Amino acid sequence: MAMVPYKLNEDKVTKLQLNALEKVLDKVFARIGMDVEFTKHFLDRVNDIRNKKQITVKELAVLFKKEYVKWGKPIARMGDDAEGVMSDLASDVNIPFVLNWNPKKKELEMYAKTIMRKKNFSTPDKKFKVEEVPGTSTTSVAGAGSNPQGIVIVDRRRGLHRQPRLLKRFRKYMDD
Repeated sequence: MAMVPYKLNEDKVTKLQLNALEKVLDKVFARIGMDVEFTKHFLDRVNDIRNKKQITVKELAVLFKKEYVKWGKPIARMGDDAEGVMSDLASDVNIPFVLNWNPKKKELEMYAKTIMRKKNFSTPDKKFKVEEVPGTSTTSVAGAGSNPQGIVIVDRRRGLHRQPRLLKRFRKYMDD
């Protein structure tokens, strides 16, 4: 019997990775009284070839972080049987979800129904859009040089509209 070579796709999201992410998200979203759940269809669709580019666990974590920071409380206030879509404009990842009240746990459960990478995703449900948030970039800044993490540091001691201060000994050269 001949063995067929099998190439493991390391970028593919596994059930174990999704379960680990769910545990972390449950701890974070518990602060606003929510529990995050992923459906079986979600796992199937996260690894679908129609996404063009594989959706990674890191992208999922970044999207949920941005959503929690910007839209966490408004989503929690939507209540039972509400539906919406989390959309990341930076990565074009969209996650339709539904909220259900669990009387046993006394908390809202957010079921991530499916996921897709698609520009201009249209839906009749409310969209919770997020863009790039400082410190959550999935790519590094081009030309970062000795800054491999791509961290951008901005000195805000002086306003952007004001010229930098020039030492007295150099001012005479500026008039020329």
